[in-house]
This record gives sequence, structure tokens and C-alpha cells, in this order.
Amino acid sequence: MSNIHRLELEQPIQHSEGNQITKIFPNFALKSFTFTITIIQVIYFLISVIMSQSYQPSTCVLYKLGANYAPSIVVGGEIWRLLMPIMLHGSLFHIILNLFFQLRIGFAVEKYYQTPRFILIYLISGIGGNILSAYTRKDGISIGASTSLFGIFATFGCYYAYNWYTFGPGRNFNLLVYLFFVIINFMAGFSIPNIDISGHIGGFLVGGMIGFLLLPREENSKTWTYIRFFSGFGLVLYFSTLGALLFNLEFFCEDEDCNLC
Repeated sequence: MSNIHRLELEQPIQHSEGNQITKIFPNFALKSFTFTITIIQVIYFLISVIMSQSYQPSTCVLYKLGANYAPSIVVGGEIWRLLMPIMLHGSLFHIILNLFFQLRIGFAVEKYYQTPRFILIYLISGIGGNILSAYTRKDGISIGASTSLFGIFATFGCYYAYNWYTFGPGRNFNLLVYLFFVIINFMAGFSIPNIDISGHIGGFLVGGMIGFLLLPREENSKTWTYIRFFSGFGLVLYFSTLGALLFNLEFFCEDEDCNLC
């Protein structure tokens, strides 16, 4: 298989200018979805801080801006709350941590999958994580781009699986590094209070399925055709099952829209 689309997280130095940023964020590109969505998320964070009149966004403001809140989704029909949480963050530490990893791996994955596919991966993973979060966290709000980020982590694993035989002798070490990184991030979700672990799991599952479905394949093989088919089937099953479960929940609110503020 050709190495035209080889995803590089470490790039050779070619020129002195701009090398520092590409060493930290490989394949950095201003004209990319990764950079654009990052800027939008920073703007949303600033808006939430200004509206809260505090250094940290308030729960009410986050709710007004679109936080994931199951009662409003189910009773009020506010489906957009399954997408908007990826724009919102609860603190400066939260947004810095999320956006660092987004920039660290996002440019490279976007380059490999190409921007239109990467946009689908990012948004559908975010929605997939948020719908599981809404079902499991019935009475609380959840926010953050980590649902989409875990989708990107899983998609990176799809890239490894597909290109495994082209990596050479260092592939086992790189795989261990990848698995260690994923495990540490999941463990952090279980050990740190208020982390939306169900959103992480949902984003990772959806990212893996859509990552296999949208792989930029360079050859035809029955094996990868089957993998793509079952990935697509898994996505339909995931969203249809969770959607049915979520919208069959019953909530009793003081107003007809279950407004949190």
C-alpha cells in the first residue's frame, strides 16, 4: 500500500520559521477544520465567562448556551443540546486541556482523512458521546469537546489498524504508546470527580465505528468491506437504540420545557 496518506505525528525539520509550532502540533494548518473549531470554542468560552461575570462559566449560563441536559432534550425537544456541548467548557483548565490534545492530534488525523470526512467524525462522535451521556446522566448537565476528542482518539486507532503492515519495526512501540495514552485518559475519567466518563465512552465507540466506515482505503478487499459494513450497521444500531432509550425516559419538571434556570 502506498504511503501517500501516511499520518505523521512527528515531522522532520525543514525550515527554521514555524518549526516550533509544528513540533508541538504536527501538520498544523490555519486553513483547517481543527483550527477553525478551536477558535470557535475559545470564543464560546469567552462569551460564557462574560455572561457569567466571573472567571468561570456558571451552570445557568452553560445551560443557556446549550449544555447537554436530558430533561430539556426529551421534554422540551431541544435536540441541539446533543451537539452544542462540544463548544462549551467549564473552566480555563478544562478548555486548555481539551484544546491542547485537539490541536496535538487533530491536524494529523484531519490530514489523513481529509477535511470533509474529519468534520463528520468530529461532529458525529460528539453527538454519539452526548447521547450516551444524556441517557446515563439524567439530572445533570455535561459539556466539553472531549466526546469528539475521544472519537478522534478512536479514529487514530482505526488508522493504526489499517496501516499496520506499513509501519516497520517501530510499530509495536507506537501501538503501546497509543494504548497507554488511551488507557490513561479513560482512567482519568474514572478517578477525577465530575468527569463525564459515559460521554468519553460513547465518543470513543462512535469514533471507532465511523473511523472504520470512512477510512480512505487504497485497495479493495473483502475483509475491509465487511469491516466497513459492520461499522455502518453498528452506527445505526447505536443511535437508534440510544435514541429510543433516551426519549422513553420520563421527567417531571416545573415548566413544560424543563428549563434549568
